[in-house]
Amino acid sequence: MAMPIFLGVGLVSAVALLAFLVWMGGTASGERVQISFYCSCSKEAKVIMSERIETLGLGEPELNENEDGLVLLVTLPDIDGAVESIPKLLSQSGELLVKTTDGTVLADRKMLKLVSLSINESGMPYLDATFEDKAVEKMAEYVASNSEGYIDFWVDQQLIAHRPNTVKIEASEPIRIIPEQGDTRKRMQLAADAGVVLSSLPYPCELRPSPAIQLY
Repeated sequence: MAMPIFLGVGLVSAVALLAFLVWMGGTASGERVQISFYCSCSKEAKVIMSERIETLGLGEPELNENEDGLVLLVTLPDIDGAVESIPKLLSQSGELLVKTTDGTVLADRKMLKLVSLSINESGMPYLDATFEDKAVEKMAEYVASNSEGYIDFWVDQQLIAHRPNTVKIEASEPIRIIPEQGDTRKRMQLAADAGVVLSSLPYPCELRPSPAIQLY
């Protein structure tokens, strides 16, 4: 079952909201393509990928198993780079690691209960992550005893956020994850991609996408 992913919008500009929704695939009016995904866990992967396709709002998806893995026919969003970025996003493992400055693991994907995707009043995207109590206690203890340190959030071996320990962790509140790399669009991409892959279970095996074949 997919983990719920919510889009929260406060006092956000129309331009920032439009850019965010377009990146999320709000209008699936781009190329119709075929993408093959090679894997050894096609049955489980089909369920997980179907959830990601639905989250992204891709157009007219047809996802089928074959002897090599999965074959997807789909209409992509009409945005630059979709033919490269969408197959990569659909095939990401979906693993999460929360680490201290020295690399000690404080939490992982199994401890994540809920993720919500939002934009603040300045038009910047962020994730609110709710973890199991044990993980929250461990993170809060580290933050309280290492005021000059950081907590790093990694999704599929990519650093998403470098959260300073000056920002305290409250047991009753979600942990806010704010991407800091690149310009506004890059941060939107990081937040949206992380929200999509963390809203479903991780794949139990590696998926290798082939280059997309344009149909029409």
